[in-house]
Amino acid sequence: MKTATYTTTLSDLIDGLNRQIQDEPEGLEREEWLSPTQIANELNMHINTIYRFIQSGQFPVYDMTVDRNGKTYYRIKRSDFQNWLDDRRR
Repeated sequence: MKTATYTTTLSDLIDGLNRQIQDEPEGLEREEWLSPTQIANELNMHINTIYRFIQSGQFPVYDMTVDRNGKTYYRIKRSDFQNWLDDRRR
């Protein structure tokens, strides 16, 4: 019985993995995330107004605590932000 020999390099493996990552199924898109500052800029509002919306629960946010000091970083999905805007227009 003959044994197969593989001459795949690390570079070839990485290239293959990158191709797999790029070939996402149709309809599956990466979600865009916005910071409260970006939201404030888009709405032409003061950042404190956005934080009041967040604190009162009026705004759909995700708590992304990544700081060792416990500082909380909020992120908002672009789609949630758009839905929030659409709801307020009605």
